[in-house]
Amino acid sequence: MNSKVAQDQGEYNKRYAGFLQRYEAASAKLAALQEKRAERQKKAEAIGRFVQRLAERDRALSKFTSGLWMDSIETVVVQADGSMVFRFGDGSEVAVSN
Repeated sequence: MNSKVAQDQGEYNKRYAGFLQRYEAASAKLAALQEKRAERQKKAEAIGRFVQRLAERDRALSKFTSGLWMDSIETVVVQADGSMVFRFGDGSEVAVSN
């Protein structure tokens, strides 16, 4: 409405509460999507570093070897729920869940 027409305060509060609820739901969804995006970017960067290491090799990779694994991965931590955290030589980490 506008300043020349009186508004019912109860109706206003009801509409405001509805808008607030929609805003909070959208904000929560946005936060979850931003977190998911950050996780995916982190994984993409780790994969990019791995591919760069492969590209820097003197010869073509004919098979995946334990040496390549050892050059790339520093540690792998397996959690009780079966998820794993891979820590690369440069300190970056990638979490993989079931």
